[in-house]
Amino acid sequence: MRPAVLFFLLIALSQAAGSPLSPEKELRSFQLEPGLRATLVASEPLTASPCAFTWDESGRLFVAENRGYPTGGSDGKPLGAIALLEDTDGDGRMDKRTVFAEGLTFPNGLTPWRGGLIVTCAPDVLWLADTNGDGRADERRVLLTGFSTSGSTQLRVSHPTLGPDGWIYLTCGLSGGNIRSSLHPDRPALKTSTDVRFHPDTLDVETVDGRGQFGQTFDDYGRRFICMNRVQIQHVVLPSRLVQRNPNIEFFETVQNCPELIPNTLMGGGNGAARIYPISANVTTADSHAGTFTAACAVHIYRGDALSGYRGRAFSCDPTGNLVHWDELVPVGATFFARRSIDHREFMAGTDDWFRPVFLATGPDDALYVADMYRKTIEHPEYLPVEIRKRTDFEQGKNMGRIWRVTQPPPGKNGERRQDFKPFHSVTTPFELCAELKSLNSWRRDTAFRLLIERRDASVAALLRKSVSASRGQPPPTVVMTLRLMDILGELDARTLLSVLDRSPEGVAEVALELSGRHLANSAALKKKVLERISFHDRAGLWAILASGALPYESKRKELFRLQQDPIVPDTWQRTALLSSIQGQALMFARELADGFDKNHFLKGEPSPGFLRELGRLCAAEASVDELKPFAMSFADFAYRCESASRSSGSKMKNSKRSASEGPNPKTEWELPLLNGVAERLRSQESGPAGRTLRDLLTAPVTGRAFDGRQSAMADGAPPPSGIDAVLARSRRALTNDQPPGIRVAAAGLLGEGRGTMDVGQLLRCIDSAPAPELILAAARSVSRLEGANAADALLTLERWRNSSPAKRETLLAALFERNEQLPSILLAIESGILAPAALSPMRRNSLLHHKDDAISRRAGALFQPATAGERMKAYEQSKAALGLAANAANGHEVFKRACANCHRLDREGVAFGPDLFGIRNQPKETLLLHIIVPEHEIAPNFAGYTLETKDGRALSGLIAGETPTSVTLRQALGIEETILRTNIVSLAASSLSLMPQELEKAMSTQELADLLAYLKGESQ
Repeated sequence: MRPAVLFFLLIALSQAAGSPLSPEKELRSFQLEPGLRATLVASEPLTASPCAFTWDESGRLFVAENRGYPTGGSDGKPLGAIALLEDTDGDGRMDKRTVFAEGLTFPNGLTPWRGGLIVTCAPDVLWLADTNGDGRADERRVLLTGFSTSGSTQLRVSHPTLGPDGWIYLTCGLSGGNIRSSLHPDRPALKTSTDVRFHPDTLDVETVDGRGQFGQTFDDYGRRFICMNRVQIQHVVLPSRLVQRNPNIEFFETVQNCPELIPNTLMGGGNGAARIYPISANVTTADSHAGTFTAACAVHIYRGDALSGYRGRAFSCDPTGNLVHWDELVPVGATFFARRSIDHREFMAGTDDWFRPVFLATGPDDALYVADMYRKTIEHPEYLPVEIRKRTDFEQGKNMGRIWRVTQPPPGKNGERRQDFKPFHSVTTPFELCAELKSLNSWRRDTAFRLLIERRDASVAALLRKSVSASRGQPPPTVVMTLRLMDILGELDARTLLSVLDRSPEGVAEVALELSGRHLANSAALKKKVLERISFHDRAGLWAILASGALPYESKRKELFRLQQDPIVPDTWQRTALLSSIQGQALMFARELADGFDKNHFLKGEPSPGFLRELGRLCAAEASVDELKPFAMSFADFAYRCESASRSSGSKMKNSKRSASEGPNPKTEWELPLLNGVAERLRSQESGPAGRTLRDLLTAPVTGRAFDGRQSAMADGAPPPSGIDAVLARSRRALTNDQPPGIRVAAAGLLGEGRGTMDVGQLLRCIDSAPAPELILAAARSVSRLEGANAADALLTLERWRNSSPAKRETLLAALFERNEQLPSILLAIESGILAPAALSPMRRNSLLHHKDDAISRRAGALFQPATAGERMKAYEQSKAALGLAANAANGHEVFKRACANCHRLDREGVAFGPDLFGIRNQPKETLLLHIIVPEHEIAPNFAGYTLETKDGRALSGLIAGETPTSVTLRQALGIEETILRTNIVSLAASSLSLMPQELEKAMSTQELADLLAYLKGESQ
């Protein structure tokens, strides 16, 4: 099954798929890692369309059969089923089938619970049980309902998985829903678009981090991993429930893409994909997807012992590439890097185009099992262009399917390594179940863990405590499971945690620190131990930072300050954890940082610009104007003294010693990102009254020797400069010298706090020469804010517009459209011919046509009337003249670069902001022409545009790149992403309009249009 969200995706073309192979021939088509063997467990007619499976404590195999995929049966009857498969003769191959449940729509996940199965089958999560022992479910309960069934059957609730906390975790496949329990009608529905977890006994349900598509897994330490179609493994790094204890933090995501991704240049946020090496004949219809994951699913971390050398490795499927991939997880800061275990080949790959691996699990024998849906076409029709849809057979293979077992035979022997299976119904006592937690077989550990949770036997507490006290030398998974069981049963205490922290490896210590938060209030010794573990070096240090959030600031201030002296640069997760743990003391923390710079405490390293900007925004959010003014002035004074020292040192001999009175001499203009963060947050909170901008806070003079910010020479005896003058002078210097990119972006942003046109020239030179999109946008925004600068006139000169790349043009427009006062000048640029009307996207044109200022809407109406569907279709009919012209594809390439490459990618050229275009070569020219002339004819779901208005009057447009409970991240041109707190959003609305400009035909001649079509079709140049 394919969890796709992009418009043009990898598919098995019907011309290349060939005929199905028998299981025996398919087996011979596999290429596996040396030393491994695949054997058949089940095939048709015993099973069909298997998409998930599980084993109960007796070792019985239950299979979810998604027989109706992708669109259901032709007669409307639900075709899905749950099959019970049994091996009656013990040869390792299933030979008996019992229909456990049928009449299901699209069942796609199942897990055992209390003698039955929890099954995901949107809109429901079901509990099915066989109470009379005939192998068929005679009891059925709807545990939860309300999960979305709109859209693709791929993107629905799936993968019910028992988490380390005793809750069942569900991936929502991007669909979400309004979730409620029919067994508890008094409870309000939970509206969500993210993954959720629910308590299997109480049916309490709540959101969790991540938006997994089809696959999730936990490692031995309870870390959760999910996947999306392009990224085969994502780590859920931070729990947003802890970050949200500080509601003023703006954070984009809690999920890290772990693989090394092949860049996809303007998607932003790591939106490439990992390399794969298929050996089948399937081809890609998306240029940027070639040779990379396009249908990643079923992420699974192998935690057993039977496959030597594979423990802890992350596996995932790509059914469209006909392969199973594996990665090594390498710790990096707070998260992991997924590194290819070997290059140029996969763990398991097939030459058979019908091989469709979609699910992975570790079985009772510790082997790795693979569900093979075995279909001619696995792609869902919703994500294919209409023309391909018409020629694709989605039915072939519906009644086929295989399950494979991958094992590792002992060296030098033909037989497989087998383990005698001991069913858990013979394991009855708490002592026996606790003993199973020590098993090297991960399935047995997990099953014992589940049964101990189900039974909730009070007598088990003493056994668990004894196990922890004797944990030295025990396998880490055993210690972790014991700690988590004690926590679930309410038997965990500070003494137990201390005993583990004193002698455990990093992974176990991480779990102990994660569980320590609510025990700190009652144990001074545990507090001390947690504070000692605070660091940026590993995940244990991350959890120590998060756990410290439960402590008063004064008790942890020294340890938090010490973090900033570490030469290790924290990643975004570590920065977020630190800011969340400060909790209302951002001003105090920032003052201590400033004091540290004054006293040269940062000789090994300085806080990163990203962290300082976030800290500044947090300071401005938490403090009142009266508190913020002296705080900002202290940093302005610091900037003044640093600038004075820098200027005076330039007039001295290089080998002269600097006097202490000359002020501090940090490596970078570190205070600029912090002040820029303050300025940004003040602007976002501005609602009219004076005193809410950084300039207003910095009107008082700074101390010390004065200088004229416009001149390089010092002016002894002159009136003291104002705080804003000192900051502007420091920013001018930072923008022109060799400072880190984050410092230069901050400097460009701060220059917008000036008055008049003095800095316009420097900012424009920065725009013309800067390669970094973030720096271009910061400089353009500052120009648009400067009083009297006539920003649109400066940014939209005919020469600059002609010499700017399409991407840079879009960035300049984005900066100008943020401010209402610039809109008349944009209209003037169109009226005067500097800008063509087609330069504005339909969303921008629509915003002008419906602007609340009547003068703007009237002028916009005179320039471009909203195009009706009928008018666009009329334009399409008129443009068909291009279809009859002799065309030159080489000329069309130039037209593509000019008119399309700003948002689209073709032949590895252009920007992947909009859909990739390679697949359209399968469509006739008439269809291509229709999409060009009528952009709204078909809009891919994940390319819907949004408009966002902020409280400070900015208007942004773009794609939703991410959401958290407290913020929204918008992706704009050049892949620039901006995170806005929900409290600062006035409105957020999806648009029915395409992000693609309309009337593109007016920007080219009929011959150029014909040439463009020839290039898009791939005709010889």
